[in-house]
Formats: sequence, C-alpha cells, structure tokens
Amino acid sequence: MNRNRKKVVAASVAVGMTMVMGVSPVLAADTDISKEEKTVIFFSILVFLGYYAIGALYFKGAYYELRTGALERRVDRVIYDRYAICGAGMVVFLSLYALCSRKEWINVSERIGMIAGYVGIGAIFLWKAYPEIIKYKGYIYNTIVLNTLSKRINPAKILSGDQYSGKCLIGMLILGFILMLTLLYLSQIQKKNMSYLLLIFVLLFDLFFIQINYVKIRKASNDYVTEATHDVVQFMQQFEDEVTGEFPYILKGGLSGIKIQFYQSQLMSYKMFGKKQEEQVNADNYFIISKHDDIDMTWYNQDYYLFDDFDYENTDYDIIYVKGEQLKEKMEQLGYTMVKYEKSAVEPFY
Repeated sequence: MNRNRKKVVAASVAVGMTMVMGVSPVLAADTDISKEEKTVIFFSILVFLGYYAIGALYFKGAYYELRTGALERRVDRVIYDRYAICGAGMVVFLSLYALCSRKEWINVSERIGMIAGYVGIGAIFLWKAYPEIIKYKGYIYNTIVLNTLSKRINPAKILSGDQYSGKCLIGMLILGFILMLTLLYLSQIQKKNMSYLLLIFVLLFDLFFIQINYVKIRKASNDYVTEATHDVVQFMQQFEDEVTGEFPYILKGGLSGIKIQFYQSQLMSYKMFGKKQEEQVNADNYFIISKHDDIDMTWYNQDYYLFDDFDYENTDYDIIYVKGEQLKEKMEQLGYTMVKYEKSAVEPFY
C-alpha cells in the first residue's frame, strides 16, 4: 500500500469512526437507556457503517482515477454517493431523537465532540476531496442541495456535466456548521414545546432546500428535456401505433446531447438502442434520432431518408432519419413524403 493510499484509508476510517465515537459515550453514559433504544442505536450504527463501507468502495476508484487524471468527469461521486447517503437517514433520526427527547444523552463534552468532529471532517474534505472536485466536471443533478448557493443558468450543463463552484462548496460547509450550532443551542433551551420548535426549524430548512433546489436543478433540467425532445417525440407519436409492430427500433445517435432514457420514457412502444448495440439488434430498417448529419460514413449505404414535413431547418436539437427501404415504403403508405438523405441537404442547418 503506497503512501497516498494509506492516507485515503486513514481519512475514510476517521470519518466512519466519528459516528461510532459520537454514539459510544451515549451507550456508556450513566443514563436510563431502554433496551429498545439501545437496539435502535446499534441498528443505526450498523446501517450507517454498512452503507458507508459500500460507498467508500466505489468512492475509492473514482477518487484515484481523478487523482491520476484517468477520469475527467463524475466528480459528483466524490461529494455524493447513492449508496453511502442511504445510511444517513437513520443517523439523522437518531440525532433528532436525542436532541428533542433525550437531551440528557448529550452533555457539554458530547457537544464539543460533535463540533470537533464536524471541523475534522470538513478539514479532511478540504484537504483530500476539494482540490479534485473543483478541477473537473460532475453531474450537477446528483448533488442538488450543494448547489444552493450557486447560479445555474444553462440547464443543459446540469445533465451533461458542469464544474462546481469552490466558493459555493465552502459556503455550504460553513452554512452546515452554523445550522449545527443553531440546533445544539436550541436543544439546550429548557422551555415548554421547545422540542417541537426545533423540529419545525429543521422541517422549514428542509423545505427551503428542497424548494430552491427543485426549481433550480430538477425542474430546470426537466423543462430542458421537455423542450429538447418535444419536436421529435411529438412527431414520432403520430405514427407510433402503426409502425412499432413491424419496425419498433430507434437508433439513438452518438452526437445527440439528450440521453437515451429521456426519449425511451416518452416513446414506450419503440425499442431504443445505441450504436454499440447495432450488431446485436441486427436490423436493416429503423429510425434514427440524433443531431444533424450524425450518419456514420463507415456504414453509409445510400438508404437514409428524411421526412418532407419535419421542420429540420428550425430544429435546435435532434432530428429524425429513416434507415432502410422497407421502413421508407411503410412511411409513404401512411401518407408521409420521404426525401432521400444527402449530406449537403441538412448541412446548412447547424
């Protein structure tokens, strides 16, 4: 194991053990902890460490690829991991339960330990992860809340990848620290119904984060997908029932900026495939959805056609090709006028 690998392992263990060290004093404290509560605490620890371990396995590969320059995208996996985050729910539940219903579990030393743990994890993040995160692009929609303080003007980059703002990431780290101090302060106020006010405070901030980031990230990207696929999807749906029985396949071109699943979810009767699956499909007649002139000249056989009544010239995103004489004849039987594809015919429409 080289020096860098040892550092990463040590950092990962330190972050994971922070959870255990935070809960251990509660179990060892001279407080009345019921058997049921102990069960929930142990279960929370196991869930967190289990998911954390799985996430760390995937994180390690992405981290080393970024460090060596082998990977120049997907830095979102360094910040967020879909496996590790699943274990956070039980930790949040246990924390709120202790802050609201079992305040005696958290004395001054525990509170100091929590603050020190946050500072320590933040330092590890800034030391090991932050330099790689701001260097390359990531899928913004995988880290919604972390975009709270940043501006996202181009929705296409949310889906295709964009760089994270270093200042905004540090700002979120500071905001999280302030929120933690606020919760610790509210939890020690000995007033009636204070626990309910604390939960309302958490709920309002959750709703705030969800709302601002849903509109900024999810809704913006969904609206972009709807706009980018609208012309093609609407046109293909006109004859969907008439052709999918005999000609169900659609080749999703490699130059298209729209992912295949965004078309497949709207054209459910069709069967979509990429260029890598062309030999497996082994079809001679199919539709093609892609950018202008995305025709692979290595298998260009002069049997590609365009629809005369599809507005190719004013289409900003993908267009439709027809591949194969049989499919072309089928479309003509349905009343569509087909025009033989010539590269120069669509070149001016870039």
